[in-house]
Amino acid sequence: MGLVGLDGHILRANKAFCRTVGYAPEELAGMHFREITHPEDFKADLALGEQLMRGEIKRYQLARRYVRKEGAIVHALLTCTIVRDALGQPLHFIGQIEDVTERQRIENERDESLRWLRAVLQQSPVALIRLIGAGGERIVLNAKAVELLGSVKDTEHCVGALLTPEGEPVDRDSWPGARALRGEQVQGVEYAVRTHEGTLIPVIAGASPILDSTGQVLGAVVVLQDIKPLKDLERVRAEWNSIIAHDLRQPLHAIGLHANALSMTSQEPAAVHRAGLISASARRLDRMISDLVGLSTVEAERLKLLRAPTDLAELVRTCVAEIALQVVARSFEVEFESPVPPMELDADRIAQVLDNLLTNALKYGDPGTPISVKVSQSEGLVTISVINRGAGIPQAELPILFKRFQRTAQARGSAIKGLGLGLFISRAVIEGHGGHIGVESTPGESTRFWFTLQSAPPAQAPGAHPSP
Repeated sequence: MGLVGLDGHILRANKAFCRTVGYAPEELAGMHFREITHPEDFKADLALGEQLMRGEIKRYQLARRYVRKEGAIVHALLTCTIVRDALGQPLHFIGQIEDVTERQRIENERDESLRWLRAVLQQSPVALIRLIGAGGERIVLNAKAVELLGSVKDTEHCVGALLTPEGEPVDRDSWPGARALRGEQVQGVEYAVRTHEGTLIPVIAGASPILDSTGQVLGAVVVLQDIKPLKDLERVRAEWNSIIAHDLRQPLHAIGLHANALSMTSQEPAAVHRAGLISASARRLDRMISDLVGLSTVEAERLKLLRAPTDLAELVRTCVAEIALQVVARSFEVEFESPVPPMELDADRIAQVLDNLLTNALKYGDPGTPISVKVSQSEGLVTISVINRGAGIPQAELPILFKRFQRTAQARGSAIKGLGLGLFISRAVIEGHGGHIGVESTPGESTRFWFTLQSAPPAQAPGAHPSP
């Protein structure tokens, strides 16, 4: 607090006033108020001071900036009154200054954050609809929402703009905004929006309530994301799969058939050898095509499992026998540690996993060493292990083996060809069955790939859409 003469000179200042402006009491004594007031704020003080002296107002309060001795700016709240003598003549002003610099800094940061947030929301590539009030009485749309929905005026227009994926109207009670206003969280529901041209744009909708500190609903936010590009990509992927599955495989199979026929009918050893190389290359290319088709299926989350009662023991024996016929120089050992009951499985998919693990064991195991297949059962789970002896896999590479396009350093440095997709697809198949797949390896000794399957039928309906 300070006393200021009618001419604007400071008469007296208390310690708090001195700390605020950074001057000693003796330095302030006789100093004109202009010297510590920000130049842009001083004129207003003069005008209000004159009104005080004339008695037009009894006091005034304003936000003011003051200049400290070292030059720093102090934001303060000034309250000014006037003291009069017994005859009512003005004697001097009393000024009270409250330092609000920290409060002003916080408010400035808040305002800046709000401006930044408004700009982000307005320019967001996702449509945002803000429902204001417990019943969504008012709505605010960002630019993307206006582009997607048009100029909607109220909640009813928003409800009418949203359709089911088939183009049917959405019931108001099931509309994401209405659910959020009831306190629900809505995530990942597919809808459609009809454009001015009449076409349907697929969207993914989400909604969340806005609550106060007591949990009362103040409004809601609805989010709509245009997924038409993703749908178009999915269509292109399906077309590509069709091209791979049919147009590429048809001539490939013809090459394989002719190569096999040549190897069976030719009397020249060199020709038979070359025909065998052609057949092997055709099989390798066919396997790569299968992996690429499998990758597209898994990434599109369309890996459907056709479960049926399956004799797992017989399936394992058949898979091992088929591999053994192709490689007569290697021996296979199959061991069942306990009886395996019939199971609900997609036999073709499980055979695909076994074929991949057995083929890898052949590729990377030491030639001449046997490959072991062990089947055991414990606590409702059947575990199938494929074990081979060889160089093994470094511990640092084990965590990445089941990711797509991942191959070990040994595989990359060898003449063994592959895309690094077999284990990625195998993991999707096993997890789709509700099981797990893993690997253990001791470099220089042995490597064991294993997977588990539920021996009891799954509770859910057949079919799966795993996301490996």
